[in-house]
Amino acid sequence: MVVPHISFAQIPFGGRIVAVNDCFCSGGWMMWIFDPGKKIVTPIVFQFGISAIKANYNIFIPGVSTLGSALPGGICTIAATECTVTIPAIGTVTPWGLPGIGTSLLP
Repeated sequence: MVVPHISFAQIPFGGRIVAVNDCFCSGGWMMWIFDPGKKIVTPIVFQFGISAIKANYNIFIPGVSTLGSALPGGICTIAATECTVTIPAIGTVTPWGLPGIGTSLLP
């Protein structure tokens, strides 16, 4: 019997959370993470019920440091008028069984 194996490329990320947006229409939160090595801000989606959160649980607090992995793609849809604004993300935090995301205790 052959069991198919599916693998996904994971995107490692880390740095300080500089802003957080509520993805009211798509569920979850968009985190804007400053990567000090690349000197860019990376948009990462945390999807409730899918993404794994570990270590300190401070993903909603700008200023804390974070480290994790994401799967490519993801969107954050917000309500401007009837959920019409979609913000693309570089990735969505990985689910349980994969690294997920963790944060520092304090900013």
